[in-house]
Amino acid sequence: MSMDVSGGEMFFNGNIASSNGFSTYGSIYADGSIECYGDVFSQGTRLPRVYYGTSAPDDGDGEDGDIYIMYS
Repeated sequence: MSMDVSGGEMFFNGNIASSNGFSTYGSIYADGSIECYGDVFSQGTRLPRVYYGTSAPDDGDGEDGDIYIMYS
């Protein structure tokens, strides 16, 4: 399905689900949370994932550029 909403805005009161990816050439705004179970890219660059915990990260946690926040 393809829609052209260049003349205005589109609102959804329910969920948007895709089994084959979602792409946009504009911005995505959310008043709630956005959950992603894979990598997020912006202009071709993978954005860092954020991990947190009370112990030091293991070598297997994340990839180069990811953020790990330690708290007590």
